[in-house]
Amino acid sequence: MTEQITQDKIKESLSFFENMYDAVRLVDPLQKRVLECKRNGKSNLDEECISSWGEEMITDDSIAVRAYHEKKSFIKLVQRPEGTVTVAAIPLRNQDRPLILEFILDAANVQIVSAPQNCEDWKAVKDALADANGMAIQDGLTSLYNRYYFDERLPRDISEAVAKNAPLSVIFIDADDLKIINDTLGHIAGDLALKEIGAAIQRNIRLDHDWAARYGGDEFFVSLHHTPYDKAFRVAERIREEVEKITIAVPEGSIRLSASLGVHTLNGSVLTTDELISLVDQKMYHAKKNGKNRTVGNGPDVYINEAKMSSTCPLARDFPYSSQKNTIESEGRNA
Repeated sequence: MTEQITQDKIKESLSFFENMYDAVRLVDPLQKRVLECKRNGKSNLDEECISSWGEEMITDDSIAVRAYHEKKSFIKLVQRPEGTVTVAAIPLRNQDRPLILEFILDAANVQIVSAPQNCEDWKAVKDALADANGMAIQDGLTSLYNRYYFDERLPRDISEAVAKNAPLSVIFIDADDLKIINDTLGHIAGDLALKEIGAAIQRNIRLDHDWAARYGGDEFFVSLHHTPYDKAFRVAERIREEVEKITIAVPEGSIRLSASLGVHTLNGSVLTTDELISLVDQKMYHAKKNGKNRTVGNGPDVYINEAKMSSTCPLARDFPYSSQKNTIESEGRNA
């Protein structure tokens, strides 16, 4: 019979594993929390990357929870702002309670056995791996991130915002009347509309700091790091106004696009991923319900009720804004 070990023994062993990997952590898959995290002092990974990994929330779809339920190990590549990392989750036989041992390793340091000897062949392998990794997290139509990336990334953003007591603003975007476009002009026109909206979103966020994903169908999601509510609302308005200017030529003539947006800022309170999505989705729905082509938000950390839902933020104002800096400028182009 395989001997089960205690939690204390496992914690004592973490120092052994931390010298083999960039970082190692012990996870409780039932409570969904990190019990212990140790960093390799010689790691080349960014310290902030490892710190955020050690503090992030454990979600139902994380590999730690999957390893627990399926009783087998999992390995995945994760695209983080600092680069691609390899994460492994291993279920442990523990007499106290279920535990998962996770390792994180810079993907650039992973050695591939029997790699091609020819330099050109090796470059082709690395390029193929990079392309495959990109395809795994990218929406094929809009080139934004996909739902898989969204599910992996948003819980980390929430954890980081809570740990650093920094504002995290999110925008939920729905393309207006896309079903009508699909039904009357065909899905080619509908796909083109989604591409144009995705491009408008990308042009108005900081690509090296924020991120945007196609949530599903005609819905998009934007995460703005360290961004207070007022600036997030201005970003949303810039996106809305740019979408409003899009004209798509079709054989029947041309169509104009519009979108409805909801904005919410997490600033101090602790919300789950589902709670945050629900809040910002309610605001987007309110924008739809009140005429479409508008942005709705009620400020940071407001739990919506019907009375508060009747209010919207002011529209049709000039907001000098730089998507490179995400700051209000004394001089700059109008939103």
